[in-house]
Amino acid sequence: MLADYLIGGIAKYELPFEARELFGGYLDRSDFVLPPLPNSLFLRDPSSWIYQGVTLNPMFW
Repeated sequence: MLADYLIGGIAKYELPFEARELFGGYLDRSDFVLPPLPNSLFLRDPSSWIYQGVTLNPMFW
């Protein structure tokens, strides 16, 4: 559950309370209180297709 919030972030409208104090007045309804983490999921493809050939690359590097 915590990972979902850290990866996806938390918008002001998702808070269980009305954010009015320190930052709440400056944020729009859809602004992030906790911004999402960039590059939290890095996908790699171990193969590269070049014309009629294919290279299989080790995932180590």
